[in-house]
Amino acid sequence: MIASNDDLKRGVKASGPIPNPCLSYWQRTTRAFPHLNANRDANVPNECLYVIIGSGISGALTSFELTESGVNGKDIIILEAREAASGASGRNAGHVRPDAFRGFNHYSTFHGPEQALKILANERLVLNKVDEFVRKHEVQCDFNLSTTFDVCMTPEFAAYEAEVFEAFRKAGGDVSHVKYYDTEEAQTRTRIKNAVAAYEWPAGSSHPAKLAQWLLNAAIERGVTLFTHCSVSKVTKHNNGESWDIHTPRGNVTTRNVIHCTNAYASLLLPQLEPHLTPNRAQAHSIIAPPAFSGPNTLDSTFSLRYDLHHFLFFDTT
Repeated sequence: MIASNDDLKRGVKASGPIPNPCLSYWQRTTRAFPHLNANRDANVPNECLYVIIGSGISGALTSFELTESGVNGKDIIILEAREAASGASGRNAGHVRPDAFRGFNHYSTFHGPEQALKILANERLVLNKVDEFVRKHEVQCDFNLSTTFDVCMTPEFAAYEAEVFEAFRKAGGDVSHVKYYDTEEAQTRTRIKNAVAAYEWPAGSSHPAKLAQWLLNAAIERGVTLFTHCSVSKVTKHNNGESWDIHTPRGNVTTRNVIHCTNAYASLLLPQLEPHLTPNRAQAHSIIAPPAFSGPNTLDSTFSLRYDLHHFLFFDTT
């Protein structure tokens, strides 16, 4: 999770996962996963061809794709600081929600308009790839392909989104899949009475812990070894100059290929990323829908209610 400017001003520092976190709703519903605490007391090997740090969706998918491409699973280990998929992949409500245009100006500032267009195109591609993957492998992860709303809750943010949308369109960005609704129609379609404006585009939702666990299980069946409760304290260059030493409480492992899949914790091991990538506190809740939003009245889309860039509320309907 990228830290906001406000977080950086407060002096958020790089850190590792806290040792005793609470269990999220999504973790509480996946306690039967057989590899939840895999090899929690075992020592790591002295050497391994591939070392993946982090067992969330990124780490799990990396191990899966390596074995898909022909790498022997026995040449891959995954190191996880806590339980399997215990970070954001086991704590979020599962938005598979591409940014349709909102980040264009921000990305352009850092990388230029051409690269900004590629970033946003890739976000859309990810949604299609997740949908394709889940259907192909029949992954039981509550995946639902629908749409999402960006709901502007203030005139100021509505003006901001309109400006970015137009800049994105003029730069050649594809907006054919984005629908815009002005105040009255926005309130009708979203059922949010204070909506000023809204944008809608294709998106999805899932149970991310179930998806990560499916990927981990498939990789383990192919010979990959997962070490849980095995945090990495540092990564250093090996004395041969061609490999890396991965330092853990249960021994050090030397590898030619280290793959960081640590999300908000990346800058602890890759200090060059600080202060651009640091942990940011957020909350994900599971709320029982009242009668007005239950049964035939269930909302079909996911939502982002936005007051400004750093004040917003996401929710889905699964």
